[in-house]
Amino acid sequence: MNSDLIAVLDHMEREKGIPRKVLIEAIQASLLSASKKSIGPARELEVTIDPKTGDIKAFSKLIVVERVADPYGEISLENARKITSKAALGDEVTKEVTPKNFGRIAAQTGKQVVIQKIREAEKISYSVSTRDGSESLSAGSSGITTSRMSSLIWGGLKGLCPPGTVPS
Repeated sequence: MNSDLIAVLDHMEREKGIPRKVLIEAIQASLLSASKKSIGPARELEVTIDPKTGDIKAFSKLIVVERVADPYGEISLENARKITSKAALGDEVTKEVTPKNFGRIAAQTGKQVVIQKIREAEKISYSVSTRDGSESLSAGSSGITTSRMSSLIWGGLKGLCPPGTVPS
């Protein structure tokens, strides 16, 4: 999965022009949503993705207590000291809570969020590209030209322009 994730990130960055950081944030948001369903009501849940290796981990911040009343928000002093030897009562300890397998349900849950974020990122990418201060497009091509209209292709966008307005 990790090498597949890196390959997808590379492809989307290269083909769609979406920065890797934006893609990782989108995937993290979708996995966070999916994690909340598979892990349960964990306190301050966070999902991280290593941009180089594609390793995905989920973490929860737990309060160190003497007796655990809420297993999703608290951790015993004994268990907290296994994570960090300096843990004391009342401290906050970050514990990895990555499910063994996010599985198909997690992937499907996150799919729509990822698609939405990618579309948002593409729109931002196109709008930023046009705000360079010039009146012309920096990269694009004109397609079929008739007496009424000319087609213009720019990145993933296609449009129609009156003849004479498309640069040659």
